Amino acid sequence: MFNSRIISERLREANGDPRRRERLDPHRGIVFDETARAGPGEMALAGAWRVACRNLDAAVAEALVGDFTDFLRRLRVRAAPDAGPAVMFQIDPSLRPRDCWYECRPDGIAIAGGGVAGVWAGLAWVEWEMRVRHGAILPLGRFERRALWDEQISQGPWGANFSVPDFSPDFLADDGFRLFAHHGVNTMMIYGDLLFYTQSRFLPELNCPDYEHNLAMLQDAARRAGRYGVGFAYLAVAPKLRGDHPVFQSHPDVRGTSLHHKDVYCLCSSHPLVLDFYAETLANLAREVSGLRGLVLIVGGESFYHCRMWVNVKHPCPVCYTRTPEEMLGGMIGSIQTAVAQARPDAYVAVWQYNPTPCMQDQGLQLIPQLPAGAVVMHQIDKGAVMQKAGYRKRIWDYSIDFNGIAELTRKYADAARQSRHPFFVKTETGIGLETMQFPYVPAMQRLADKWRNVRALAPAGVHQAWLFFGMCGTRAEMLGFWAAYRPEQAPKAFLADLARRDFGAPAVELVMRAWAAMSRAMGHLPGIPAYYMGPGFLGPAHPLVPQAGAKIPDAFCANLYYLMEGDESLSAHQLSARSRVCLVMDRLDRRFYPGLVPDDPAADFWAIIENEYAAAVDESRQAWDCLQAAAARTPPSMARRNLLAETRLVELVYRTMRACRNTIAFLRRRAVWEQAGDQDERQAMQRIAADERENALAAIPIYRAEPWLDLALRLDGVFSPCETMILEKVRWLDEWLEKF
Repeated sequence: MFNSRIISERLREANGDPRRRERLDPHRGIVFDETARAGPGEMALAGAWRVACRNLDAAVAEALVGDFTDFLRRLRVRAAPDAGPAVMFQIDPSLRPRDCWYECRPDGIAIAGGGVAGVWAGLAWVEWEMRVRHGAILPLGRFERRALWDEQISQGPWGANFSVPDFSPDFLADDGFRLFAHHGVNTMMIYGDLLFYTQSRFLPELNCPDYEHNLAMLQDAARRAGRYGVGFAYLAVAPKLRGDHPVFQSHPDVRGTSLHHKDVYCLCSSHPLVLDFYAETLANLAREVSGLRGLVLIVGGESFYHCRMWVNVKHPCPVCYTRTPEEMLGGMIGSIQTAVAQARPDAYVAVWQYNPTPCMQDQGLQLIPQLPAGAVVMHQIDKGAVMQKAGYRKRIWDYSIDFNGIAELTRKYADAARQSRHPFFVKTETGIGLETMQFPYVPAMQRLADKWRNVRALAPAGVHQAWLFFGMCGTRAEMLGFWAAYRPEQAPKAFLADLARRDFGAPAVELVMRAWAAMSRAMGHLPGIPAYYMGPGFLGPAHPLVPQAGAKIPDAFCANLYYLMEGDESLSAHQLSARSRVCLVMDRLDRRFYPGLVPDDPAADFWAIIENEYAAAVDESRQAWDCLQAAAARTPPSMARRNLLAETRLVELVYRTMRACRNTIAFLRRRAVWEQAGDQDERQAMQRIAADERENALAAIPIYRAEPWLDLALRLDGVFSPCETMILEKVRWLDEWLEKF
């Protein structure tokens, strides 16, 4: 969403959609068992309880009391203002802001945090204890929970807007902040054009006519978020301006390098006026918006555009190209860091070299010593790693669910940050990767827990836990982030067993754990990170089988992808452009669909490797589905069973996606041989594959009907056809071909 204004009505509708708002309820899916009883060392809440606060802001207290009262009601406990025993929320100034403790006694429960975020974390852990026990039952005693890092950043809530400036309740409601608080997230990433917040003395030609309104809207959103201990991290997009923009007419020497080989330019990254403009604008935001916890500046490949971001540009900046990228970036970030620190000493500036400029030394490592004191070094945990797999290597060119280790370059960045005394933030993914970006999460829970253990191993000061592929919606994978931050003493297996017991009931735990393990193995067979949004890995069972080379692809399989508008001018007034509409179908064997896969043997069959890996992923994901079906059969009708059926449908969809991937590759391989040699055996194989995929696709329709949140049509990063529409078109096309055959 590079300019969310062009889809503002769609964003407003999504924020108000009951299907989406339901997913943001942190108390959704609570399992209550009226037969649950307190065991040794435990207490049960009986009678009426008072829920109250001390030394907390009135708005914060109202939110806490309302939340916990709702929770108690769902566990059949009455909250009354005049009751004797009390649940008391409070600030303990001896704690760090995110830390908490809770004490449970028969006559009362005390929950304390070092700041508002800590109090909410304490509430969430108390609720966790009761939910695992399926009743208003708590362990007796005092328990401390200390966060391993100070900053936990998440993407925006599912269905709500994350892109500046539309942050009124119509676009970003409070329920998303409440959900963050229940998962230990104290920061939401907001994203978009800096020009919405510009009121500059230095480059007044860039001033925003709606500046006051936009700033007031952000301030109000920050106040609302603050009730839940949540702040904002602003990932700013620097100006992209046409060559004849008024600012360049008034100040010709502030025009920097051209972007994306177009007549669109960034501001000169060395010019004093530009440095003053950035410092002034960002410091002003830090000063005016107390809930702005920090800034994230991507200085490699996108977002915070500068003159040395690319090589071989059409119009290089004559000033910046006389300097090294490290010198130029160090100066630009230095002026920003100094100004922001003066405006708000507690606000951070995080520097993220997502794609280090190729001309920089040591893949960007030499920039780190040149960063100003206090600047945060940020890097993703996996990008750039190379996995050795069975017969091939897989380059992790972007986020992966398959690779759960630490990329070598990331270790070097973390070490360099510490040596230079800079805080280090790590970027990870909680539940998906680019191989599976269409899902809210993939329950490969053991694999995801291992990834979080590697996050811990880096000992970061902050964690950015998810990019903008699927909004936060309270998944079980997101609970792993809460566990990773607060429960280092608890083994992953024990936490996962508690999580399964919480949502599915004790009889299902063993089978659910086996299902999650099988899904973890399945994700280890993903052969490559595919191109964004392309092919069967994204469309899943809705992806068609193209019967012949050059066949016209039905329009249902095309989509508008907003990220393709990245190179457009900032705040451009046009609507969705033709270049943002693309066909998502893999219609031929083209290696560009699987960048980064390199066979060990150059003579090996590239596509046979992929087909075989998907076949293994089909087998493992089918095992996961079978385990969950068996678990559902032994779970009596209850909320636990409803939760289990929803998880089963998600796993079935992953299985059917893996099957569609295998069938697509297998079909295209046989088609290639048929078209080249006319081999009738290959033609017969195509028929068998088509029949299998037809059944696979039709079986997915009930999933989308039962779980509409899984439908691609609800995504907000593009415009997609409904999955059922695509499946029916796919089957019609297949039937025509099979009839001719």
